[in-house]
Amino acid sequence: MDFQCQLMVTGIDEALARLDGLEARIRTNVVAALEWFGQVTTEEMVQTHPFRNITGRLERSIGYTVEQWSAGKVVANIFATAPYAQAVEEGTTSSRPYPFFWPVFYKYLPELQERLQAAVDEAIDQYAAGG
Repeated sequence: MDFQCQLMVTGIDEALARLDGLEARIRTNVVAALEWFGQVTTEEMVQTHPFRNITGRLERSIGYTVEQWSAGKVVANIFATAPYAQAVEEGTTSSRPYPFFWPVFYKYLPELQERLQAAVDEAIDQYAAGG
């Protein structure tokens, strides 16, 4: 006598589609957190910098982008593109440093980490609730 049991699992395609929805929700929430970080850091860099503004070129070069890449990556770029930005930040042999970039960046980094965790948690909670 042959003893056999067969189980059929259905709904796999639907479950995978819901997981895609979870990934999209996480990505949306993470992008929002990174947008917040870019906005608050660059605004503070422009408004509270310690260097003497002569031309406004350095201030105008401060900005950010948030880019969504393939393979599930989201990248925030915070920048100051004026050619002398690093010399202002770090100083030179003939000029003292006027740090405007890294102090602000690191000031908001802990809150960004909290916001990123909250972004993921919120997406998972919404997913679990079926929303």
